[in-house]
Amino acid sequence: MCKKVIKNCEITGSDAKVLLEYIDDKTSKAYKQNGGYHTGIDLEANEVYSMCYGVVIAVGSDTSNLYAVTIQYNANMCVRYLHLKSVDVKPGKAIKFGDVVGVADKFVHFEYVTTTK
Repeated sequence: MCKKVIKNCEITGSDAKVLLEYIDDKTSKAYKQNGGYHTGIDLEANEVYSMCYGVVIAVGSDTSNLYAVTIQYNANMCVRYLHLKSVDVKPGKAIKFGDVVGVADKFVHFEYVTTTK
């Protein structure tokens, strides 16, 4: 388990305990313990907030049958918020920094997705 804390985390609106970090090193102990590649960061959370301006492009379910929200911030960048038990946004809605995205089910999995290399 990770013991880091992100002070004044913009995604959770408070200090956020990091439960699991991004993992891509196949030789690491964390990779082996957690079943492999982990594409984002898991943060202990209640309410979850937008990290910047954008447009909600998808609201659906994740692999845990909870909600997943994808927000497009520019032509090449999206972020995803997963493991939400409720959402406060709809596809097509413009969103600004600090808007409530939803409520996490214990933690939020947050990941950055880009089409650039």
